[in-house]
Amino acid sequence: MPEPVDALLSDVPGDPSDDDLTGEVRATPRPARSGRSSSGPLWSWTPPGPPEQVRRGSWFSPTPARPPEQGLVPLTAFPPGLLPRRFCYLEDCRQPLPPDLDERQAHIVSVVGLNAAGKTYYLATALTEALNGPGLDIAGFREFEPDEETAQRFFVNYYSPVYRDNQALRSTPEAGSAGQKSLNFRARIDGGRPMLVMTHDISGETLMNYAKRARDAGFLRHSSAVIFLVDPLEFDPIREQSNEHIQGRTIHQRDLLAATLRELEFELGRQKVPVAVVVSKADLLEPFLPANAQFLGLPPRHREQTLQEWLRELQQTSVAVREVLIKMGQDRLVRAAESYGPVSFHAVSALGGQPRPGGPARPNPRRVLDPLALVLWRLSNALA
Repeated sequence: MPEPVDALLSDVPGDPSDDDLTGEVRATPRPARSGRSSSGPLWSWTPPGPPEQVRRGSWFSPTPARPPEQGLVPLTAFPPGLLPRRFCYLEDCRQPLPPDLDERQAHIVSVVGLNAAGKTYYLATALTEALNGPGLDIAGFREFEPDEETAQRFFVNYYSPVYRDNQALRSTPEAGSAGQKSLNFRARIDGGRPMLVMTHDISGETLMNYAKRARDAGFLRHSSAVIFLVDPLEFDPIREQSNEHIQGRTIHQRDLLAATLRELEFELGRQKVPVAVVVSKADLLEPFLPANAQFLGLPPRHREQTLQEWLRELQQTSVAVREVLIKMGQDRLVRAAESYGPVSFHAVSALGGQPRPGGPARPNPRRVLDPLALVLWRLSNALA
């Protein structure tokens, strides 16, 4: 008869009594198998001992109790001067972000046009008048100044060559999005919210090409205002009498204007973006204008001029420039602009005349601040 189970378990060796837990446990030999049945166990099994609390406590430390969580403190509670400079880590950026982004709402004012349309000269003269003159006062602006980085780049690359050295500026070279550095200005209209106005000096070759524009000028679709420069050298009557022929243009400026306005429609509600259509080098139009055309004359501004008088004057100028564009065969360009929504038309001359070949480019700006002042005023009122 087989032996009782208790008797079988009594023959099984117990736990090793060695206190050293790192020591090896001696294996329990298995009984040899034979052809006949055996009264011994068919396997070896050691019952586990009870856990020892002292030793378990020496193996690990219990998880400490967490203190109660506190509410997050917003960044606006800290002085901006004590916060670290934010950095853009995107592959096509890799540069510090403007420091005023922590305090102001950023708005992009895009200056668009064909290559050699005068974008760089326009930026140099219009921004100089905005910074150094009272031209923005009539629009109600109490602040318009560059940040420190922009102040240095603008002085070295724009103001000094044009106003001090009378040098002819070279065409803006093509650059990838990583090389696009914005010009940043702090702006605030009386009673309005502070803004950070950002603009770019982009080559016409980049803007004329759809693929390059999508890759290197993606800021266009995020623009809060657009200033489109129209080159009168593309007008048939002027091109026939001009000795200046610009090479490398691959698109009609009417089509570039339509493409630019379509870029704005990628964002919902962008139809409210202020748009100014500006005839650059407008001094070339004077031989084709009636004698009483005065929209290129000095603006009759004085301290007593009211905001309503200023807006009425710009409206009259817009009507006159629109009529001249149609007279010069640009009615399709006018329709493309007006199909977008309310736009204003302007005529400016950054240098006041065409410089002699090889001679100094002495600036005599005419009405260059009008488009910038009006789009900023419309933008500020849209944000109010």
